[in-house]
Amino acid sequence: MLKEIIEILRDTFLRYKGVRTFKYQDDSLNNTQPNDKDYQVFVDDTSYHRLNITTGIFVAEFNIYILKTPSKDESILDVQDYAYALAANVIGKMDYDAHPALSVHDWSVITVSHVTDNDSAGVRLTLYLETPNPENLCDESNWNDEPYSGDTENPIDVPDSTIGWLDVNPITLPKKPKKC
Repeated sequence: MLKEIIEILRDTFLRYKGVRTFKYQDDSLNNTQPNDKDYQVFVDDTSYHRLNITTGIFVAEFNIYILKTPSKDESILDVQDYAYALAANVIGKMDYDAHPALSVHDWSVITVSHVTDNDSAGVRLTLYLETPNPENLCDESNWNDEPYSGDTENPIDVPDSTIGWLDVNPITLPKKPKKC
């Protein structure tokens, strides 16, 4: 499911005019920019996924950097303005056209400048996507009828009589603080 979401993000961003680079990588690697004349999109490979048990909504959070190095004819503000509009347009596309099982739950944008070694500017979009709960996508073919009984790297050898029992040894704490 994660791979499919990243592919949908890639497909959506690369359809936008002016975007020629899309990478799924750690944000510390964003300095390795091969082509900074166009807008580049970097999706941080650390994402956060959570289920709200009360509402049953499953949300995936992605941090996405939209960056470009300003040319002599553009200011940092020009680059940030275009990157902000790009983020807003992609959010609209994701919410209505990208995939029937995904919808934008929430989002936030922070403008950034002097981000990389070549002083790129743009925005960091935090995109919260409402996705199907992966628990509901359980594939029964991944399960054996019986637990694996062969050799394991770190076998646990616990006698059956001790399973479920916890020995608690009480300690006595001093009632008065020690004087220095």
